[in-house]
Amino acid sequence: MVIHARHQSAMKYFEYLMLTSTKDWLELYTEWEEKKTVELGLALISPRIFKQYLSIDDFTQFQHSTQHVRNFSTRSAGHSVCNSFKLWNYYCPLARMDDNALVPDHLFPYAEGGPTIAENCIWLCRTHNTMKINDIHVYPWEEYPPWLDNMLKNRKKFYETRIRNFL
Repeated sequence: MVIHARHQSAMKYFEYLMLTSTKDWLELYTEWEEKKTVELGLALISPRIFKQYLSIDDFTQFQHSTQHVRNFSTRSAGHSVCNSFKLWNYYCPLARMDDNALVPDHLFPYAEGGPTIAENCIWLCRTHNTMKINDIHVYPWEEYPPWLDNMLKNRKKFYETRIRNFL
C-alpha cells in the first residue's frame, strides 16, 4: 500500500515537472505557497528548470550554492543499520555482511535538486544504495522535507534576479 501511494506521488511529481516547461515558474511557486504539496515543491527545485538558462560554470556555481557539493561525509556517525525500511518497507537482510558497508546517499536525489545536508541523507548498505540510485518512486513523499521551504525561497530569489530577466 505504501509503495503504491509513493508511485502515485511520483507520477504527480512528473506531471508538475512537465508543467514547469509550459507554465511560468513564479506562477507555479505561488500555487505551491497555497497548497504546500511535496510533489510540486520538489518539481520546482529541479535543476533542469534552471540549467537551460545558465552557462556550465554558472550552473555548477548555482548547484553548489543551493545544493552544496554532491558527496556526503563517509563517516557513519553512529549509523550501523541499512535504512532500507524507509524506502522499501522491509529490513535489510544483508546488513550484517562484512563486504556490505553502509554508505550515505541523498534521500531525494541530488540530480533532481536534493541538497547535500543531514536532513536529506539516508544510510544504506552498498547493495541497497546501488538499487536506489535516483529512483524517486521509493521516496517517502508522505514526509514533508524540512529543508524544502528554505530551498524554494532561495530558488525564488535566484529566479527573480537571474532568470526572469533572461526570459
